[in-house]
Amino acid sequence: MRNDPAVSALSQEEVEALNRHGVFFKKRVLHELSGVHGLGIVGEEVGVSYGGSRVIDILAVDRRAPPLVYFVFECKRAYVENRRWIFFKDIDQHFRVARTQGLLGNSSIFRERTLPNPPVCSEGYELNKSTTKADQDPIFRAAEQLATGFLGFIARRARELGNSDRVERYVPILVTTAELAVVQSDLSTVSIATGRLDSFPDARSWDWLILKHPFPTPQHLDADFRDKHTPPAVLAEWHQLHKESMYVVRAPMLRRFLSLEQLDELRTAKTEPPK
Repeated sequence: MRNDPAVSALSQEEVEALNRHGVFFKKRVLHELSGVHGLGIVGEEVGVSYGGSRVIDILAVDRRAPPLVYFVFECKRAYVENRRWIFFKDIDQHFRVARTQGLLGNSSIFRERTLPNPPVCSEGYELNKSTTKADQDPIFRAAEQLATGFLGFIARRARELGNSDRVERYVPILVTTAELAVVQSDLSTVSIATGRLDSFPDARSWDWLILKHPFPTPQHLDADFRDKHTPPAVLAEWHQLHKESMYVVRAPMLRRFLSLEQLDELRTAKTEPPK
């Protein structure tokens, strides 16, 4: 190829400019997913709409056996050397394994977190190690982007399936280069008077975890399919109708996370009542 006069290497400046936008990271994730047994790539840069337009980074599907399981991926590159994502456990460890739809309409698979699986988290902060500043916005925005694409794709599939009796499941995954950690300690030592914590709580590193991200009905959306849950959400789950449980996975562990055992679990999991 280098003998072709139309082909030349990108300059260092060009590579650095592209590196700032994460396009190389998305392409590398695509390559990683292509090596996952049982998983097929549907496409990249897939346009959907859910109260606003959104582009899905990567869409993949497990077609090995019914029901089909679609995976919606959002790729978020962080500066590995000085960024750490720190999460806090949710008071409710009951989470949505996947959304599903079929002839009866929209439904969900709920399950309680079990050891030794990672915890279910309510929120996360990106820590800049060089400035020791924490910012919730990067993780919140990435989760919001994923939720918009995820729900937009489900709404699109609902229109395409119509009255078909086909059953499908949908799973959102946020892939990042950032280190993931979850605060382990009892936070009852936080001062109720100042709201500050003056001790140093333990935090455990994880290869992946579950984040419950609040996603209300977008302002310009006429109807939210999540409000037509089948069967109607029981009292213990109503507060999760507009909250999306998503898997946050460290990129180097992505292929291990998507093992055949995990793919089978996501396809066959059944709802379990909260404990």
